[in-house]
Amino acid sequence: MARRSRFDAVLDRALRRTDEIAQSLGTMELPIRLSELAHPLRVRTVRFEPLLSSAGLEKTTHGFNIIVNTEAYGASHPAGTVLDASGGAWADLAPPIRFSVAHEMAHVIFIQVVRDESADLLRRKQDLLEVACNQIAGRILVPAQAFKREVSDQLLNASHLRTLASKFRVSPEVLVRRLRLRDTRGGFRDVHGYVGLFREAEGSLRMVASQAFGPHAQGRFGRAVRRDLLRPSSNGEARRMSVSDDERRSLDDLDLPPEVHSFFSEDHVDSRQLEVACSNGLKLPCNITTARCSRRPTAFLIAIEVTGSPEDTARPHRHSSDD
Repeated sequence: MARRSRFDAVLDRALRRTDEIAQSLGTMELPIRLSELAHPLRVRTVRFEPLLSSAGLEKTTHGFNIIVNTEAYGASHPAGTVLDASGGAWADLAPPIRFSVAHEMAHVIFIQVVRDESADLLRRKQDLLEVACNQIAGRILVPAQAFKREVSDQLLNASHLRTLASKFRVSPEVLVRRLRLRDTRGGFRDVHGYVGLFREAEGSLRMVASQAFGPHAQGRFGRAVRRDLLRPSSNGEARRMSVSDDERRSLDDLDLPPEVHSFFSEDHVDSRQLEVACSNGLKLPCNITTARCSRRPTAFLIAIEVTGSPEDTARPHRHSSDD
């Protein structure tokens, strides 16, 4: 067993604190009201100002203020606008800004749980801290229990996932990345398939986030899914930082049948059967659904359900003999 680092111990405390806050608020309606989480964290306001980063945190004698860049993707308020947590103005924040606010709330959680001997650790582990804050932001915006309830048995339905992203008021990218975290992965043990978000770049659909479930899907599509780190990007969304640079991977890397490309001329495709080539010349029987998430740039959710094993398609059909 790998030895746990000091940062892991701090992260565990931050995750427990996140869960404690969520439980203290009881069952929350969707989308999650960030203003209700603000009170136990002593976050007073969200203020819009020109910044070099997408967002930042300001400590005051009474708590914290979150500052959002007026040029951040999704920002629509002019410089100097102050939104008080006690009002209802936070409810109208766009999904990218909600992510930035949740990310800064995660920084507050770390400040609350860190011990004196760990304060310097967070400064030295800034990259890991940003990764952890992205993950906690995902847990804040898409709580595991609510996510599993709303997904139900429709995880491999791309249109349903698109609807859920709207219901949670997050981007599809945040929703798909939520599947990577350990508190949700265990809830889909009976799922066999693949979920991916692809966005147009450089003339092709490029992978943004993905996850495979079950041995056949992991074996067939897992090579297109790498363990990656997350970082905040200029548009405030969760982004990848990986030595393998998975963002250069395209839809073609999934090696799907050619007819799949015609699906992306439609807003959504409901359950088309196809056989996907895998090793040793075998075919993997699947159903695929797609859903367009945006037009500028073009982005699609893709969900592939594995409906059998390669052996099922390789086994010859028996024909009954005439009497």
